[in-house]
Amino acid sequence: MNIRLIFFCFALFACTNNFAQGKNKSTDTTEIKKLVDSINRTLDRAYVKKDIPFLQKHYGEDFYFLHATGMVDSKTSWIGKLKNPDNPSLLSREHDSTVVELHNDIAIVTGKLTVLFQPQANRDGYGISYIRVYAFRDKVWLLISHHSTGQWVVKNQ
Repeated sequence: MNIRLIFFCFALFACTNNFAQGKNKSTDTTEIKKLVDSINRTLDRAYVKKDIPFLQKHYGEDFYFLHATGMVDSKTSWIGKLKNPDNPSLLSREHDSTVVELHNDIAIVTGKLTVLFQPQANRDGYGISYIRVYAFRDKVWLLISHHSTGQWVVKNQ
């Protein structure tokens, strides 16, 4: 009888503890999704501002960028484009329809991104649909992959 009581108490404690952890995990999940979404948006704003330290911190060393055109960039080549004076100046890179899906230390982000250039660039902007993958490494969310899945022209106003 004592063994059954001990087993029952242990099972009750385990279920209660798992339930409590589940509640915390669900709240944490919402907060993590908000954090990843914020980093995702801030990365593109940092690219416009040429904030190299922020970009270096949040792009993984193994970052792989497949553009809708088929061109591929690495972390070094993508950030290096900011130093090229021949590249047109960006006005903005803003997100829409963003969804964050969590899988432990991996986050998959889908959405749309509108890229606009400064008026003196004399160039239309463009929109893209994308899939991005973030990995939580050394206590930092890092963008490790970006695939543009569609692209369209956005006329300057």
